[in-house]
Amino acid sequence: MEQPYPLGSINAVPEDGYDPGRMRNYAFFKEVYGGTESAVRGKLKSVALGSGRFFFNGENGAAAALQAAFSEVSKLVERDPGVYGFVYPVGGTFNYRVIAGTNQLSAHAFAIAIDLRSDPGDYWRWATREQGQRRLDAYPQALVRVFEDNGFIWGGKWSHFDFLHYEYRLRAAIKGQMCRTGRGRYLVFRLPRHRGGHGLRPPYRPRSGLKYKPRDASSRGCFMHWFLRNKL
Repeated sequence: MEQPYPLGSINAVPEDGYDPGRMRNYAFFKEVYGGTESAVRGKLKSVALGSGRFFFNGENGAAAALQAAFSEVSKLVERDPGVYGFVYPVGGTFNYRVIAGTNQLSAHAFAIAIDLRSDPGDYWRWATREQGQRRLDAYPQALVRVFEDNGFIWGGKWSHFDFLHYEYRLRAAIKGQMCRTGRGRYLVFRLPRHRGGHGLRPPYRPRSGLKYKPRDASSRGCFMHWFLRNKL
């Protein structure tokens, strides 16, 4: 099962069930970012975001990527002051909790997600699809590009939309392994098939740094395959 995450602009809320990246491999997350609340807390780094500071996971370049993204956001706000109201005040980052209505940990529990300024049309649980579409129409796509260029995916590209939500998903995967195909630029999420302990194919080595080799580009249209499971 694949759901390609489209890099770049979209013009409509995705159809029901299309939630690229809204599926997570919790074994992978726990191994890399911390398997318990105390383990996650031990990996936190303080990141300056605007006039405040927020905690983000220091593993796998996550905190550095967030800092880099906000450096670009500051420049974007200087060029287009209207963007400010979509970003500040920042809603939050680390919060060890489960996702509302589930028993699954949120990406915020691993300190790899950030919520920007909240709006009534931001979240599928409290907004209609029509309200979500209006929010998408007004949303600055330049802001989305800044985060995607720094290794984040955006909840605004899910049918279960979450416009204020950005989630770190490996800068190297998005910036280093993406390429253009006839269908555009994508990050492809695929359910794991490998039967190893982490559900990830070699050469993934959790304790010696993240390494992943994409499949032969000539046979698969130059996609980067990353294995994720467990619905959000």
